[in-house]
Amino acid sequence: MTRALLIGLALVVAGSASAHDAWTATDTALEAAGASLHVLDWSQSLYLAHGGPIAHGHDGQESNPLLGSRPSYARVNAYFAGTFAAHLAVAYLLPRPYRTLWQVLLIGVEGDAVVHNMNIGCRFAF
Repeated sequence: MTRALLIGLALVVAGSASAHDAWTATDTALEAAGASLHVLDWSQSLYLAHGGPIAHGHDGQESNPLLGSRPSYARVNAYFAGTFAAHLAVAYLLPRPYRTLWQVLLIGVEGDAVVHNMNIGCRFAF
């Protein structure tokens, strides 16, 4: 996600000279879908931070290197709140078609993380 964030920020800088595109209902729907998956991933990371049981053969450690293998609740909450705000800010600043690509990227990355976590037995916990 760090690489994606850096790419998004580079696109913001590159696109800042162009006129800002108005926010649309489609933008809201895409951002809401990505945010929903982001919250589910956040919940699963809190489950892992709590030490909840997962499928046999998995170590139960967080795989996001920015969080570390055994992050605290505070670290998980700070990371996900910060990345949520950063994603929304970048999406708002990007012109089309980069905005849509940025939003779809979040949906893909978070969707993949949520499905992977579910496959190893990670539950949702707040």
